[in-house]
Amino acid sequence: MTYELPPIGHALSGGVAAALANVVIYPLDMATTRKRVHYTSVPDAIRKIYASEGFTALYSGLGSDTIATLTSNFVYFYVYMALRQRKEHRRSSGQLSTFQELFLGAEAGIISRFFTAPIHVVTTRQQVMGKDLLQQQGNSGTTAGNTPKVSARSIIREIYAQDGITGFWAGYAPTVILSINPSITYFLFETIKKTILALLAAAASLTSLQIFFISACSKAIASFLTYPLILTKTKLQTKEENQPKSFNGISDVFKTVIKDKGIAGLYTGCQGQVVKGFFSFGLMYMIKDRVVAWMLTLFLAIHNMRNRVTSS
Repeated sequence: MTYELPPIGHALSGGVAAALANVVIYPLDMATTRKRVHYTSVPDAIRKIYASEGFTALYSGLGSDTIATLTSNFVYFYVYMALRQRKEHRRSSGQLSTFQELFLGAEAGIISRFFTAPIHVVTTRQQVMGKDLLQQQGNSGTTAGNTPKVSARSIIREIYAQDGITGFWAGYAPTVILSINPSITYFLFETIKKTILALLAAAASLTSLQIFFISACSKAIASFLTYPLILTKTKLQTKEENQPKSFNGISDVFKTVIKDKGIAGLYTGCQGQVVKGFFSFGLMYMIKDRVVAWMLTLFLAIHNMRNRVTSS
């Protein structure tokens, strides 16, 4: 009899894998986010951030972002696997349709992002603002070597002072729509994986490198398709110096960006987002494959221990 890893096992493995991958690619994530507001390209962002704020600035907000990544992925994978198992048990075939697969991923994404939205808002502000807030607080004399970090506490105070409690859910509307991003990603991942396994025929499983490229390509495609919404979410969550007014929702961001830069403006920074998605999701799934094996061993040991206790 095979032992199925419970939803909480998948949730733990997904959260841990995502957190580890996030630490590895965080400078790229931070530069990509900052680039949408202040810089002309991701390399330009990394170079100028390092020159003006020092090496540690490339990891500004890493702590809160890692917590947000671990939490959101834990909740996402738990909800996703729980809903999936429930729906598969209800169907006689046990197989979900394409529409059900996409809807399931979106449903899990909406639930998980609601609980982690405040953490993401704080992290995005930390990434984008750099030492702007510090200068406002009288620290303009800092140099690249000793630039203090923008604390999460100061960001929280500023958000609450400016927008109240609802400010912590700024950009949640595009976040809800962006829940289709993981749906597309996981759908593409499963589809490509099944296709490759069918072609390999004799192979029992995929190698770590194959998993990396399948998951990385799936995320890159999903990131490209949903990028205008990713850009919109960032703009709603941050305060730009050159923006005379706050945006009033998704349509306002779209109108302003298209008016200023044309349709191409909706894809400003898209290359960095696609590259970030490629490596982050590729690493996450490659690591998750190993973590799932460890979790399965752990849960199987606990399962056998319980059986011995009840039978004695």
